[in-house]
Amino acid sequence: RQRIIRNSSFAGLAALLFFSIVVMRQRNKVKKEKERAEKSERFKQQFLTNMSHEIRTPMNAVMGMTELLLDKNPRADQFGYLDGIKKSSDTLLHIINDILDSSKIEAGKIELEQSDFSLSETLDQVKQMLSFRAEEKGLQLITHIDENIPDTLIGDPVRLNQILINLGGNAIKFTEQGRVVLEVEGEEAEPRVSHLTFHVTDTGIGIPKEKMQTVFESFSQVHSSDSRKFGGTGLGLSISKQLIELQGGKISIESDEGKGTTFSFSINYPSGS
Repeated sequence: RQRIIRNSSFAGLAALLFFSIVVMRQRNKVKKEKERAEKSERFKQQFLTNMSHEIRTPMNAVMGMTELLLDKNPRADQFGYLDGIKKSSDTLLHIINDILDSSKIEAGKIELEQSDFSLSETLDQVKQMLSFRAEEKGLQLITHIDENIPDTLIGDPVRLNQILINLGGNAIKFTEQGRVVLEVEGEEAEPRVSHLTFHVTDTGIGIPKEKMQTVFESFSQVHSSDSRKFGGTGLGLSISKQLIELQGGKISIESDEGKGTTFSFSINYPSGS
């Protein structure tokens, strides 16, 4: 009986020792995999930052020199080539900026400003930047701000500009005729804080119901051919959604396939001085 008890104790100790070794190995494996993943993520972020910087420097030079040549009254055929270079450069720089912004948001390195800004000036800048693309396609570009909204607000005008450019540019891209409307509605959320709702409405191709849940995913396109036909990375809507949520807001979408789409987002802004 004593021998059986002793052997059972040895077997139990051996099993416990074996189990402890397995657990320790598993923990070490998980720890190493976590460290490897974190190291890989840091390397990816650093690589994207460095590459974006290295690509943007010559791109800015190409764009600058193209502008200079366009100012020298080139011949009609030369103007066509230079205009093509300019548009291609703008598109490439937009793609680079999207990739860098997506990388920064992923890494949690986006910092939001809190400064006084003019809502009407911000919307005017957006309209000015989008008007050329709208005119090229023969589209009406309309902006409207509710009269009861204070013009001076506190927030990040650069990020608001970026969101509206992304949504407005998308609307123009997928609209062949009709109009694109940027509208701002407001109500008082609490004393000296305005709850603003921005609507970007187009009369474009619309989005199928089964695709509406995926449009905010990174690298997502409604149709597989959209990237070739319309250009872009599929990052614009994803970045816009994340920037809105970083400011405590929400974005929604309504669409009727073949008739148009409305993107709406809301953000609270304190009144400025």
